[in-house]
Amino acid sequence: MVFEDIIKDIVDNISGCCSGIMMGVDGVMVGSYHKSETLEDLNILSIEFTKILKEIKSSLELLKAGDVQEIAVKTETMMYLIKMISDEYFVAVLLEPLGNFGKARYLMKKSIPSFHSEL
Repeated sequence: MVFEDIIKDIVDNISGCCSGIMMGVDGVMVGSYHKSETLEDLNILSIEFTKILKEIKSSLELLKAGDVQEIAVKTETMMYLIKMISDEYFVAVLLEPLGNFGKARYLMKKSIPSFHSEL
């Protein structure tokens, strides 16, 4: 599938990136790619973040602050970055603590037109 190719291109070109996923805000996975055995972790994390994403979107609507574009979470053991593709879909990557966060942001942003052309 084309979505997996786009995700693979992102993940393979980021130092310290373990996996990537494209998911609907309804929690349904559209495509994924994993360098290591992080599939279950990323799927569970992404499903949980769809709930958080809905809450953030709702709060931002009340504040009239605009749409969510990006969410980042950094812990002691990983970094998780979400980039909105549209109102319905997002792409997310899971990085090691010292992964290249800046390059992840850049490549995810750069890939948005590719995702749009396949939706």
